[in-house]
Amino acid sequence: MTKKTDNIKKIFSLKFYLFAAILFILVLIFYNSFSNEPWFIWVTGIVSSVFGALLVGVYYDFVQKEVISEEHLKIMEYLNEKNSSGIIKYYGKFNESIKDISTEVSEGYKVDIYLTYGYTILNNLSHEINYVLSKEKSEVNIYLMDISNPFATSYSKFWFNEDDTKKIHHKIKETLRLLKGKYQDLKKRNALNGKLNVYLNQKSPINYSFYLFDNKLFFVPSKNTQSKEFSPICILAQRTAVENALFNKVSRELKRLKEDECFKKVNLDE
Repeated sequence: MTKKTDNIKKIFSLKFYLFAAILFILVLIFYNSFSNEPWFIWVTGIVSSVFGALLVGVYYDFVQKEVISEEHLKIMEYLNEKNSSGIIKYYGKFNESIKDISTEVSEGYKVDIYLTYGYTILNNLSHEINYVLSKEKSEVNIYLMDISNPFATSYSKFWFNEDDTKKIHHKIKETLRLLKGKYQDLKKRNALNGKLNVYLNQKSPINYSFYLFDNKLFFVPSKNTQSKEFSPICILAQRTAVENALFNKVSRELKRLKEDECFKKVNLDE
């Protein structure tokens, strides 16, 4: 329970007991003044009933206000946390987010996509990426794992087959061929008005993927099991002014990876 909630409970409790004490004092004054009057007996019965009902009503009112206020505080705290994190949508399965990612890509001018290899999703987003690159001053940056990355072999063993340690290398090369083909085709058709940059992560592990736009982020944590029963989740977050909000943390981490010279730029003309 929060400190604010405790304070509200104390205030309502104090008001109730103060009200009850004032009524009790008034009854005592009334009793001392009129206890010898013959009509006092039947008046006392009526007053007692009214007094009891009034106390119950006041107490119930205070309790209700206390409960309502506590619920309001909980809702406000939840909304504050939600707004601070910037999270606006949760997808239980990554596939459920693809349509929204596609929309954001096509509407964007600067797009950062951070993946291990991502051949399937990049192929699915091919039309949207082409559309972005047709815009003047647009920029699409795609980050993939390098085959020389020290984590590549262990990832290959885990995700594919213990005896097939080079499979992830094949997947990365396949994605590079896709992106080089796209770049060269757009350039040949004079349809490349923006910049397409591809970078290879040579040093760090890839524990999550993301799709970063000017004001929104699709965050995809890696799952911990090989089982296909579980699909990676996806979280949609927006840019906020809060330093440790999800959008800002991912943006800062990407900037730090660049500063640490983790990436090697790919020559797409080769």
